[in-house]
Amino acid sequence: MAYLANNVLTTQKAKDPKKLDKRLLVLVIAIPIILLLIFGLSKYGIVERLLCGGELLESFQSPNGTIIASVYQFNCGATTNFSTRIALRKAFQKWDVYSKKVIFVQEGEPSEHKISIVWRDETHLDIYLAHLSQKTGWWLTEYLFAGKTFTIDYFPGK
Repeated sequence: MAYLANNVLTTQKAKDPKKLDKRLLVLVIAIPIILLLIFGLSKYGIVERLLCGGELLESFQSPNGTIIASVYQFNCGATTNFSTRIALRKAFQKWDVYSKKVIFVQEGEPSEHKISIVWRDETHLDIYLAHLSQKTGWWLTEYLFAGKTFTIDYFPGK
């Protein structure tokens, strides 16, 4: 195609429609794949495993020795606050900082919460701690784990 600009005749190549179609196809395919990867990495805890860590502080074994309530500190680096967590696991399982069987999360270091756990029986835990705040955490009062319903009660520290 030729056109006149500033009294100079120039030619411009017509854009190849096949190249445009290829670019569009790449975008249509690439964007969903990237979004799926980001969602998948987040959903399955891969991002958490890359950026976060924790330290097991104390374990409380159930009366029959089959379940352990683990108290641990969780941290995702300088841009997030420390949190204290409690998770349940079977006694034969190794402790995992990334466990999804969490029954308690409270912002702050464990020394602030002064947590103690007493097993009342095989499926009933009493958790004693300094304070609870819905603004900085969450906790469960019932939890289905290992085919049983666990009841969790919270009390001011011992």
